[in-house]
Amino acid sequence: MGSKRVDFIMRRVLLTLLFFFVSAALFANNNEQAILNYTKAQYLSQEGKIDKAEKLYIKAYRLSKLPEILSALIRDEISYNRFKKANRWIKEYEKNFGIDSTILKIKAVYFFDLGENDSLPDIYDKLYDLGVRDNNFITVYINELFNSKEYDKSLKILNENKAIIPLSVYYRNKALLFDALKEYDSSLLYFDSLKTLGDSFTNYAITGKAMVYESKGDLTEAISLYEQIPGNIYVKNKLAELYYQTDKFSKLKGVLDTLLYINPNNARYWRYMGRMAEKEDSIQYAFAYYFTSQGLDSTEYLSCYFLGNLYAIYKDFNSSEKWYKKSIERYPGFKDGYYKVILSDIQLSKTDSAWVYLNKALKHFTFDDTDYIYNLEGQLLYAKEEYDKAKPYLLRFVDDEYNAVLLADIYASEDSVSEAIAIYRKLIVKDSTNADLYNNLGYTMAEVCDTCNLDTAEYYIDKAIEISPENPYYL
Repeated sequence: MGSKRVDFIMRRVLLTLLFFFVSAALFANNNEQAILNYTKAQYLSQEGKIDKAEKLYIKAYRLSKLPEILSALIRDEISYNRFKKANRWIKEYEKNFGIDSTILKIKAVYFFDLGENDSLPDIYDKLYDLGVRDNNFITVYINELFNSKEYDKSLKILNENKAIIPLSVYYRNKALLFDALKEYDSSLLYFDSLKTLGDSFTNYAITGKAMVYESKGDLTEAISLYEQIPGNIYVKNKLAELYYQTDKFSKLKGVLDTLLYINPNNARYWRYMGRMAEKEDSIQYAFAYYFTSQGLDSTEYLSCYFLGNLYAIYKDFNSSEKWYKKSIERYPGFKDGYYKVILSDIQLSKTDSAWVYLNKALKHFTFDDTDYIYNLEGQLLYAKEEYDKAKPYLLRFVDDEYNAVLLADIYASEDSVSEAIAIYRKLIVKDSTNADLYNNLGYTMAEVCDTCNLDTAEYYIDKAIEISPENPYYL
């Protein structure tokens, strides 16, 4: 009964408004008629009747030529995602009224809603040059400069407008900017200042300080700060990440139990469970957790990579290769994935496939990014028995033990036995418990047939057997 009465009253109100519009229209001059059309257009727009509203906005604008009416039309076109029409009226506004702060603010919303954020910095610069200094604009402008990594300019604007913006915004942005500039002590001081403004800022300040300590690489201090903020889901996620990075698995398990209860479909949580199982040598559980993780999220590439590593432990290189390839399918910028695919292909004697992935990696990354991938080029050429081509690459990365062994093998096959022997001697100095190195050195020396070398060769072979007596290849 009550709802019917409300409906009746609303209909009476609408009829009264309509009567007002009709009556006023009969006796109005141009400006008054424009205002009436404008008012009715706003009402129709709020009712969702944008096409009818647009016609009235246009009539009102043509009668009055008022910029306020045209700007209202543009705002409504944007709010209904009618961007082509909005753009047309933006041009009309600029043609008749120039580029003022009103149209610039509208254009900022227009480009933001279109997702064309690259256009925003120039608009904000122009607004600032026009003298716009309200709190909301300054806050947005500083954040935009920060996100564009224009830290010095952001700091300048912040300092110039300290009197305009709230003190909490000033302290917060100062702290974030100094963190980005790696001036960590200053950042910590401003987060401490933020904390003095009251209890409502305490948790944010503590979280901010924890982030600074993360940036500094002091994960222990970051953890101790995050642990001061109970019940915050963001903090629980951060703690899970940091416990994981610092091998604090007993604490990690406690946090994961809560997080998995809240969201059992989070792939990252299951990956963490897999890593914990690996550390505890529960390999079958690790397999299960990684399979669960990669199945929950088609972008989860690390669980695929870790599955590849597990299969490699069991010398199942076909399966490991499959999962390494899946990791780079999911994340084409994953350097370690390329490295392991190429390595697996070399182990499987799939030299053509290895070469394809090596060339992909060489095109995708710079040398500084991935010298360890370039490192594989010599190994791959060696596997293809292209020894002359392999040699310069192996020499370039001769500090890598495996490359050095391959290089020594090439020298030995070229009758440059003395160079091969020199390499093995250097490697043994670095790694005196590697039985393979002693064995290789012994047999290489045995190729130089004189009594002295044979006696020394026998000594090194015996040393290999002493280190690894179970290896039948040394007998």
